[in-house]
Amino acid sequence: HNFSFKLDYLLYYFESMSNPLLTSYIIIPGILLFGFSEFIARFPVLIIAILFLLTIYYFTNKWYNKKIAIIATILFALNPLIWLYTGQITTDIFFTFFISIALFFCIYGLMNKKHLYFSFSAIFIALAMLTKYIASLYYILILIFIIVTVQESTRKYIFSIQNLKRIIFQGLPYLLFLAILVV
Repeated sequence: HNFSFKLDYLLYYFESMSNPLLTSYIIIPGILLFGFSEFIARFPVLIIAILFLLTIYYFTNKWYNKKIAIIATILFALNPLIWLYTGQITTDIFFTFFISIALFFCIYGLMNKKHLYFSFSAIFIALAMLTKYIASLYYILILIFIIVTVQESTRKYIFSIQNLKRIIFQGLPYLLFLAILVV
């Protein structure tokens, strides 16, 4: 009976318009496997934070050098807000992780002109939208980023007819979200 109450409370907490369901879907399997405890509920947040650290190191090492990658990773790890949000069961770490990965893939796709990275970016924006609805705005921000920052020849390549399908694919999560709001 006690487990059922705590699980119902956790589900209630995440099932509102401000908190989409992905966070609870990530947390609940651990609770079902190992029973309800604060540690088990917070464990996925800790795993995402560790993955975030590894991701920061990987991309900064790839784009800059090992020294900057270590500094960036340490600065992220020592950030008091990261400590706060990894100690709580909130959507913030998941949201920040997914949006950051989406931006990393977008930038990496721009640098290498590889379409696959834009698809990964779209998937991570969709995952971010499933943790916080505000992520739908990041799709627009990424398009603005592309328009403002890239060279004209690259911009023509990205927004050419052959890439129109990929741009629409990236916008599908945003368009579906808007459709849900309208209905």
